[in-house]
Parts: sequence; C-alpha cells; structure tokens
Amino acid sequence: MKQTILYIAAFAAFSFTSCEMNKVDAKDSLTELKEKRDSLKTEFNKINTEIKLIDLEIDKLSPEKKLYIVSVIKATKKDFKHYIEIQGNVNSDQSISMYPELGGLVNKVYVKEGQKVKKGQVLIKFDSDVLEKSKQEIETGLELAKTTYDRQKKLWEQKIGSEIEYLQAKTNLESMRSKKAALNAQIEQTKITATFSGIIDEIFIKEGEMSAPTMPVLRLINLDNVYVEADVSEKYLGDIKKGTKTKVFFPNLNLKYNSEITMTGNFINPSNRSFRIIVDIDNKEHLVKPNQIAVLNLLDLEYNGVVIPTNIILNGPDGNSFVYAVSTDNGASVVEKIIIKKGPSYNNETLIYEGLSSDAILINKGSRSIQEGQKVRIEK
Repeated sequence: MKQTILYIAAFAAFSFTSCEMNKVDAKDSLTELKEKRDSLKTEFNKINTEIKLIDLEIDKLSPEKKLYIVSVIKATKKDFKHYIEIQGNVNSDQSISMYPELGGLVNKVYVKEGQKVKKGQVLIKFDSDVLEKSKQEIETGLELAKTTYDRQKKLWEQKIGSEIEYLQAKTNLESMRSKKAALNAQIEQTKITATFSGIIDEIFIKEGEMSAPTMPVLRLINLDNVYVEADVSEKYLGDIKKGTKTKVFFPNLNLKYNSEITMTGNFINPSNRSFRIIVDIDNKEHLVKPNQIAVLNLLDLEYNGVVIPTNIILNGPDGNSFVYAVSTDNGASVVEKIIIKKGPSYNNETLIYEGLSSDAILINKGSRSIQEGQKVRIEK
C-alpha cells in the first residue's frame, strides 16, 4: 500500500510540473522564464530521487531479487584427447665433423661455408708430394718386376731356368703391386671427400695451415631429414609406442608439425627411469637445426565421453569430486550436488567417467558461492 501511494505521489507531482510547463507565457520576461525553468528542474530532480528510492524498496521486498545469480552450461559428449608434454632435442644422422686420416699441410680448400656439395666430391686436399714421389719409384720398380717376371715365365714354360727364379720373380711382382695399391690408398687419404650430399656448415682450417688426425677440418650437414629425440617416463610405457600421434612445436620458430613416433627404445635408463623415443621431422625447408629444442605433445588417450570445464569441478572434505547442477522444483531453480568420477584433464577440460549425462545443466559462474538445495536465479 505504501508503495502505491509513493507511485501516485510521484506521478501527480510529475503531472503538475508538466501542466506548469504548458502554462509558460511567451510574453513573460526573460528573468521570469529562467526562474520557472530553475523551479521545474528542482522539482524534476526531487521526483527522480524519490523514484530511485522507491525502486530500492521494491528490490528489497521482491523475492526474486534475493536469489543468488548463477550462469549455467550444458555438459557435452565428444571426443576427448589427452596429451603428455615433454621436451626433446633435434638430431640428424647426417651432421658430422670431418677429420683427416693422415693430416699434414693443407694444400687446397675447394669449398666455402654454406656451399652445397655432392657425395664423393673432394672438399680439402693435403700435401702429398712425398707420397707422389714414392709412387713414381714404386711404378718404376713395378715395371722392372713385371719385365723380369714375364721373362722368367717364358723360360720356365720352355723348361729353361730354375723354378725358384720363376717364383721369386712372381713374388717380387706381386709385392710391388701391393706396395703401389697401399701407396695409392695413402694418397687418397690426403683428400677429404663428402660422405653424403649436404651443406658445408663450417670450415675450421685454412690453406697453408697444418692439420692432424685429431683436429676437425669442417662440418658437413644434411638438413633434409632430422628427428627429435626425447626421454619418456616409464609410467607411460603402456601408452606410448611406435605410431603414437605427436604434435611437435619449436618455440623459437613458432613452428608446429604433426608427426608420429617412429621408434621407441627397449631399454629403461636406470638414472631417470625413462625410455627413448624418436620422432621424424620433414625438414625440406631447412628451418629446423640440429641441437634445437622441441616441445612434444604425445597422444596417450583418446576417448569419447562427457567433457566439462575443469574449473567447475569441486572437491569435498571426503575426497570425492563433485559439480553443482540445476534442477527444477515447482518452477524454481534448485542447486543439486552430483558426485562424479573424473578422468584426465587437458587444455582446461576434464573427461568424466561416471556421474554425469550429456544433458546435465551445470552451474558455471557462481558455483563456489552456493550450496546444495539452495534456490538460485539463472543469468539470462
């Protein structure tokens, strides 16, 4: 009743001021018009203040305004994928530092850093003058040994001469041939050739410098095919295997690849209780480099079930996990507590094994400020 009287009073006052506005005479002086305007403004502000006070009283007395406001979402059934994240290192079977077999003075460097080379191409040549001179001496001796052998052979076939002279000539010829072959092999060792096609990444020596078998002279790399190597905890031994789908991310390049595990190790490292995996990377653009850090996401679970946001799951003092849902009671929205059996979580979502159906209406915003059986108002 009091509210009705307040509304009537406010309406009457507003009507009065409206009528007064209609009575403004155009012949009134400027001063009188300003006074009337100021009077009307004062009355209008007073009425507006009274209306606001009435609205506050209505809000206090309204049953609906007392209800706690919550937002809701619907549980959904869909494919859920769970990944484990580990860190790996990029390697390549064709990334090597090359060493000389004999060493010595560097006569010629035939390549430059960044140059593409083919398998078998000569890259560096060392001094071989001494070996070349020895080769000439051996070739002269070989020629003499062959002539001697040919003559002794003819005599032996004619039953002239002794068998021992024939055998000595034959042995001498074979010995000279062996020496020549060994010397040719040594001369070849004064050259460094590409063992595979690739790119000269770095050259460590210059022409005119001395080298030794323990000193690397250049690095040869083929980046067409690289792989990521990583260690996985043995607790995932039953879930991670060859063919497991893998997402590969290179943070420094902001680059992502979809791949799969191409090899799993058969040995558990006792120092960290892990096993080794390898994931091949197609690197035709040569963006990924050896020893680069990679982040691997390995798919260890794929399941079709009810999935809900992780942040709405609560834990009770008894250790049980639960969510709040909304049920209808005589047209009112009532909070219902549902015990659930949750599965793994990934990307802010959790798989629910038991307790929820796909049509459950769950409380999202406000779930931590309510209790079971409480009536609430759902946010529109």
